[in-house]
Amino acid sequence: DLLEQPILLVCPTSVLGNWDREVRRFAPPLKTLIYHGDKRPHGSAFERAVTAVNLMITSYALVQRDLKDLKRVDWQGDGLLDPSYPVRRWDTPVEWVVLIDLAA
Repeated sequence: DLLEQPILLVCPTSVLGNWDREVRRFAPPLKTLIYHGDKRPHGSAFERAVTAVNLMITSYALVQRDLKDLKRVDWQGDGLLDPSYPVRRWDTPVEWVVLIDLAA
């Protein structure tokens, strides 16, 4: 088992399900969690949910909203950003949150 901690994958909301299906198809042993929706866990429930998976998939928008919960987890690496999201405007809040605050 190469993963010691869960991995965070951040992508546009429109492709959350696509990422989950691709992981199941190409890496079936990995357990995934799509972190999305109004019933998503917070606080200690969030931490428990994340420790039960290898990969948590969430959206750029939720990273902004739920940064406090996301920072409670010791992620493997710095996280993955879906390249389909055009990260070219460095003056917008989403890029700063994802690329700086989450890694801090």
